Amino acid sequence: MTWNLTTAAAVEAATPVAWVGPTAVISALLFSLAAQRVWDRLIGETSCRWRQPYFPDARIYAIWGVIYATTVVGVVLQYLAPALPDALAVLDWATNLGWAGAWLCAGGWVVAFDREEGCNFWLSTLLLAVGAGSGVAALTLEGAWHRAATSPVRAAAIATTTPLALLAGWMLVASALNVGIAARASGGGPPDVDCPARLRARRLRGRTAQQTARAVWGSLR
Repeated sequence: MTWNLTTAAAVEAATPVAWVGPTAVISALLFSLAAQRVWDRLIGETSCRWRQPYFPDARIYAIWGVIYATTVVGVVLQYLAPALPDALAVLDWATNLGWAGAWLCAGGWVVAFDREEGCNFWLSTLLLAVGAGSGVAALTLEGAWHRAATSPVRAAAIATTTPLALLAGWMLVASALNVGIAARASGGGPPDVDCPARLRARRLRGRTAQQTARAVWGSLR
């Protein structure tokens, strides 16, 4: 469901509380960002140490940037909805709650996964699964795609929930990958101790290339 903002009276009644749901989402997203900032080593080195043969190319993880950016857009669209009720929509509080829950689980996954122990890997897998379930439940409750084509908020609801669909889908994929890591660690499989050194070398080469590009650009100006 979405808030009924089809009349002036409805907009006036909803405005004082319509911001609560989007604010919960953006707050949970900031928690996830803070967790990744504090445990930054996890993003590269820990994943690299426990990489499985069937894992996708590392570049696929750039999807997190898309998910973060589109979530911010989705929140902004909800903030603007009371001012533009004919074009935008504020999602139901339960939808936003499920969305925020997914982001909280994403942040909790960072903390658990960084410990590099079998039980913590299983905990991180559980957090990803719960986060994905929270996102899927929120999408189901909202039912944006099942609205009648004549519904004035159908397009707005679909656009606003698209970032949530991306988040839930990627968390489902990530939880499946995490199962492989947890099983390997629980079974006594050793991590790739040389991988962090290779990763740091690639990062260093990347920074060097960026510095060179900036120097060349500066010389041309």
